Amino acid sequence: MHALLIGATGATGKDLLDLLLKDDSFHQVDIFVRRNLDVQHEKLKIHVIDFDKSEQWRYLVKGDVLFSCLGTTFKTAGSKEAQWKVDYDYQYQFAKFARERNVNNYVLV
Repeated sequence: MHALLIGATGATGKDLLDLLLKDDSFHQVDIFVRRNLDVQHEKLKIHVIDFDKSEQWRYLVKGDVLFSCLGTTFKTAGSKEAQWKVDYDYQYQFAKFARERNVNNYVLV
C-alpha cells in the first residue's frame, strides 16, 4: 500500500510516520510538510509544500490511504482564523484532492 501523511512533524505524526515506515504493508510513504524533516528511509518521500499554493502540489496527492495528524493550537497559530485554516481548511482541501485522485481511505487522527 501507498500511504500519504499530513502532520508528520507533530508529536503524533512523528510516531505514526515511524510506524508506517516499519510496517511491511506499506511500500511507500509520502509526507507533506511545510519544512524539511531530517528523516531518511527507502520508503519515504518528503514533499515540502506551501499548503496555500495547492496548484503546486495537488497532483502529488495519490495513494491508497491518507492519514492526517495535522493540527495546531491557538497559541501557535496566533488567532482563531489561523487555527481554523490549519485545523479545518487544510484538512478539507487535502481530503478533497485525495478523493478526486481516488484515495478511498482517510484516517483522521
